[in-house]
Amino acid sequence: MDVVGGVHIGSCLGDLFSVNWMEDTEAHNPAFETLLEQHANVKAMTTMSPVELFGELDFGNEYVGDF
Repeated sequence: MDVVGGVHIGSCLGDLFSVNWMEDTEAHNPAFETLLEQHANVKAMTTMSPVELFGELDFGNEYVGDF
């Protein structure tokens, strides 16, 4: 998906996970969306690579805007 103005540019403009993460952040109010909600949204949108949880998960109910 490296087509810009009808021309293949031979470059990756953004990986699917990162683009989905940024779009989710823009689409939801970070003061009200939790980290776990964001993870679920991004995981549902990202179809070509695995989206995983790891590390400390006890702060998953905190809001994205806190970070």
